[in-house]
Amino acid sequence: MDTRSPQSGFEAPSSSSAIRTFLIADLRGYTRFVDQRGDEAAARLTERFAAVASEVVAARSGEAAAEVGFTWWQMHQLYHGSEWSLALGRTGKAEAYGRDALRLAVAVQDRQLIVYLLAILAGTAAAQGHLEKAGAVWGAVEAEEGRGRVGQWEGERDVYAARVLDHENEAFATGRVNGRRMTLSDAVDYALADID
Repeated sequence: MDTRSPQSGFEAPSSSSAIRTFLIADLRGYTRFVDQRGDEAAARLTERFAAVASEVVAARSGEAAAEVGFTWWQMHQLYHGSEWSLALGRTGKAEAYGRDALRLAVAVQDRQLIVYLLAILAGTAAAQGHLEKAGAVWGAVEAEEGRGRVGQWEGERDVYAARVLDHENEAFATGRVNGRRMTLSDAVDYALADID
């Protein structure tokens, strides 16, 4: 039986733990740049970097990017661009970067990052007034929390929750109930779907 989602091709990873090793590299001069120029300049640089990374991957297939080890790096750059953009109130950019990062996280089956990105997209939906969608995506995040520990999510959850739960209303509550019934795969498809 094929358990992949028809829209995203995503198959939810098992809730079993896995050990992953990542190499984190500092771009030459980036830390000094941030220290000297501040958060606004860092946000602009990160957004530009995420845009360039998206363009590079768009020029190649995701599969080719994965073969050269680029997908993990790119999805994290897009994730950070999404975070910075949302923090600065640039919800359109935050949503675009978040959606691109989510597609990549699905491709490499990174459950933890999928949850973080769903939370970001719930925040962008809430900020844009799409409260039923925000509630549904957030409800799916809550459902995934109930399926097993999600890396460091528990320690960082409140930051993401504040962006979403401040917008609670009846539409949000309806969406939240529906979202809690979603699988992670369904939540990804729903978060990536355009709003009618």
